[in-house]
Amino acid sequence: MLSEGCVCYLFRRKPNRVGFRCTDNMTGHIQNDRELEFAVFCIENVAEALGKPSGEVYRALAGPDGILNQYIVPSYDVLHTQGKEYIVDDILRVMDEKGVAP
Repeated sequence: MLSEGCVCYLFRRKPNRVGFRCTDNMTGHIQNDRELEFAVFCIENVAEALGKPSGEVYRALAGPDGILNQYIVPSYDVLHTQGKEYIVDDILRVMDEKGVAP
């Protein structure tokens, strides 16, 4: 369980895995366990759909276009109520619109 005010950062742990670390520095965007789990769910499932390593997908989503922190995490309340296929298709659509590819 994350403590109040804890912020988690996703990072590449192994070639095909994404890990995370938490800090009390409030400069990040993921604010709780649910958002963290959802972000990892999105990264892993988009990676699977694209046949790419999750680290590569993470770098694309966390890159300058900010899909992870400007779309996925802020849209958690709405997106997490949808099915896996919808979520993955929606993220792929946003990636396409922004010209982001892993």
